[in-house]
Amino acid sequence: MQIVLNKLTKRYNKQIIFTDLDYVFEPCETYALVGYNGSGKSTLIQILYNYNTISKGEISYYLNNKLIEENSQQFMAFAAPYVDLPEELTLQEIINFHFSMKQKRADINIDLLLEQANLMDHTAKMIKYFSSGMKQRVKLILAFATQADLLLLDEPCSNFDQAGIEWYKQCVELVKGKCTIIVASNQTYEYDFCQNTLDIIKYK
Repeated sequence: MQIVLNKLTKRYNKQIIFTDLDYVFEPCETYALVGYNGSGKSTLIQILYNYNTISKGEISYYLNNKLIEENSQQFMAFAAPYVDLPEELTLQEIINFHFSMKQKRADINIDLLLEQANLMDHTAKMIKYFSSGMKQRVKLILAFATQADLLLLDEPCSNFDQAGIEWYKQCVELVKGKCTIIVASNQTYEYDFCQNTLDIIKYK
């Protein structure tokens, strides 16, 4: 997916988060959104997912050089630590529910991802009994396994130990080159595979 940002501006009341942001995300390339905490990385990635609104400017999404005029979210997958999972559902129920609405990647084995994430023995457990790190792994599994042209990841390794970080990097290798990947982070190990860097601070 190609995304074209034209004079993008975001304000909260009188506070400018970023202004006059012109940028093009090219299909199947990898991008890191960087900047200090509170600089607007999460805000921008939420806007790209239509999870947040813009104050001024324009965003255009293209797939195979054709403008997507509505429901662009159907072509995206998104994972972030602040996105809640249904606490009263089991892991297996969440997987079933998610893929009743989203298409699964044919080249991704969810059972293998679960096993590598040490979650295979927890499929019958309700999410409310999961640790924060386990919940984050669930969110990433759903995102990586979704057939999407745009993968948006906000602080993907939150609450991860070193083993979790290594698992995340293995997941990235499964989809790299198959979709546009955008990672919002100030931790190098979360985006060191990215070909391009967008420093949000330049647009203050």
